[in-house]
Amino acid sequence: MSRWLLSTQIFLEKCIDFWNKGSEFNYVVFLKASKKIIGMARVDIKDAQTASIGYVIKHNQWNKGYATELTKL
Repeated sequence: MSRWLLSTQIFLEKCIDFWNKGSEFNYVVFLKASKKIIGMARVDIKDAQTASIGYVIKHNQWNKGYATELTKL
């Protein structure tokens, strides 16, 4: 198995584990019309009253309001 494929598998297994624990939720960010993936977002639950949001958006999709939109969800 290639290093890239192995690291992807490990990342996805961690995402599933955190999701099942209810401590972190990862999402794919895509354009509705084309279904084209443009990034990902993560909600990290710190405690009952605190969470953080992180995101990565493809550079050519910056300044189009996508990050602002996903933080409103």
